[in-house]
Amino acid sequence: MKINNKNEKNIFLLKLGLSHPLYLSSNNNINLFCLKFTKLFIFGNSYNMLTQTVANIRLVKWPEPYKGKGILFINEKIKLKVGKKV
Repeated sequence: MKINNKNEKNIFLLKLGLSHPLYLSSNNNINLFCLKFTKLFIFGNSYNMLTQTVANIRLVKWPEPYKGKGILFINEKIKLKVGKKV
């Protein structure tokens, strides 16, 4: 994940294994910070705007129950479903 600031808006690039990169923007009151390529830190004053931004990011690649891949919170655990047995 890379973060690009352009014209006072937080526009950031997500590389999630899709065929194209995804650009998402957030409000000026939300600060995005990335220490590693796998962790994104989001800060803000308004709880509602913060949770809406997190929900928009998470909608891009929802955690799926068979492989457990997707965008997860730090302490989130996914109970994996059993696949088809041959």
